Amino acid sequence: MIGWILLAVAWSPVVCEFTFRLEDDVLEVRGRNGGFLPLCFNSAREEYAEQICSSLGRYLASFESVSLSSQSSYSIACVGGSNCFPYPTTYCKHGIAVKCTTDCKILLIIDIGTVAFFSSGGRR
Repeated sequence: MIGWILLAVAWSPVVCEFTFRLEDDVLEVRGRNGGFLPLCFNSAREEYAEQICSSLGRYLASFESVSLSSQSSYSIACVGGSNCFPYPTTYCKHGIAVKCTTDCKILLIIDIGTVAFFSSGGRR
């Protein structure tokens, strides 16, 4: 499944735009040259995965480190606190595996004294 999303990411005073896609469940980012490469796990944010699943009309099921078979990947850097961009890396060994689902999982925890009850919701 391939999903594309232009994601405007805001960190305090920082707003950055990245284009992501899923390729064989691996999160990829578009570089300055227009090509896509896997995003290195050290630059990963779960919100990237949540947004791409949302763009596909789905929910995030899992977000985890995965070994990369590719020699090339991108990391994300910010310069001056406001200019963020992907840059090529060649020594990254782990990317991000993202699984999306149509099921909305809601974890409900009710704490009554020393007893906690757990419930997982179904479809929304």
